[in-house]
Amino acid sequence: MLEYIDYCAETQGYLRDTLHLTRFREPTGILLIGNEAEIEKDNRKQQLKAAWNKNSAKLQIRTYDALVRAVEQRVQAHDKDH
Repeated sequence: MLEYIDYCAETQGYLRDTLHLTRFREPTGILLIGNEAEIEKDNRKQQLKAAWNKNSAKLQIRTYDALVRAVEQRVQAHDKDH
């Protein structure tokens, strides 16, 4: 995953200009780990997640619960617009 993100970051100008992928932007990734109840029980996992997310803009660690909430929020926002 990180190799893909790094490759796209290094070649995004080429991808946009030469291949005419004008809407291409440097990708980011999400690594899903368990659910929030599981993470809340393990202080070590909480600290690892917080430290990683603080120092990495390219790859973020999220729980499955956070992913579900983000999707629900997007669906609700879409429904309000239409």
